[in-house]
This record gives sequence, C-alpha cells and structure tokens, in this order.
Amino acid sequence: MIYGVANTAQFEPLVRALLLGIVCGIGWDILRFFRRLIPAGRVRLFVEDVLFFAVWSLLTFLLCYVYNFGIVRAYILLAQPFGFFLWYCLPGRLTYRFADWLILQWQRFVVRPLCLVFCFIFRLFVRTRKHFLRPHQNRVKKSKKCKKIFRNCKKKTCKHIKTNV
Repeated sequence: MIYGVANTAQFEPLVRALLLGIVCGIGWDILRFFRRLIPAGRVRLFVEDVLFFAVWSLLTFLLCYVYNFGIVRAYILLAQPFGFFLWYCLPGRLTYRFADWLILQWQRFVVRPLCLVFCFIFRLFVRTRKHFLRPHQNRVKKSKKCKKIFRNCKKKTCKHIKTNV
C-alpha cells in the first residue's frame, strides 16, 4: 500500500513537470512570434534567451519546492524538456505557420496601406517645398549669370585708360 502511494506522489510532479514544459513551449512560441514581428540584433536575442531560461529555471525551482518538498528529481528535469519538445514538434509548427500567415496579413492590410499614405503625404510635402523654392532657385541662377557677365566685363578693360570697354 505504501508503495502505491509513493508512486502516486511521484506521478503528480512528473505530470506537472510535463505540463510546465508545455507551458514553456507556449511561452517560447510567443517569444518567437514577437521576434518574427520585430527583428532584433544579437544582443537583444541573447538577453531574451537568458531571461527566458532564467524564468524557466525559476519555475522549475518553484515546481520542485511546492510539489516535491524541495527535492529535485531527475524525472522532473527530464520531463520538462520532453514537454517542451512535445509542444515544439507538434502544435508548435502549426502555431509558427499561423504566426507567419498572421504577420503576412498584418503587413499586407495594415503596414503597406499606412506606408502608401505616409509616402503620398511625404511626396506631396516635397513637391510643394520644391514649388516654393523654385523661384528662389531661379533668382540664384540669374545672379550667377550676372556675376559671370560682370567678371567678363572686368577682364575687357583698356590697359592705358583702365575703363570698361
């Protein structure tokens, strides 16, 4: 009888460790989705990974503390990665494909129209700016022509009288 109670007492932390691995797999998928949505550099990826595994380690510690009286068993440490890879290999692939499709739809129906609107406004602003600057540019061109003509006039002087011809 005691043997059966001991097995049930160890089966519950095993199942909870398996479920914790699945929950961490779901968390990893959410993290992958945001990484796919907003690309990041190496430093940010490193920090995100370290924080994810620190949270996972904390959850493992709490699982062992609450449900196994603080005793860390090998089956708990093996059941979590098994639950993680169980999620990652089966529904994780489907959620990643769904996330790709969702991001594609987001870009197609939200980001591109916004970009088109902002590009149109920017082009309109640049065109009006050029329109207002055009008279000023014409004045600058005319003054440059006048300066060239004036320089040429100075060069054509009489050596003895020193007046413009």
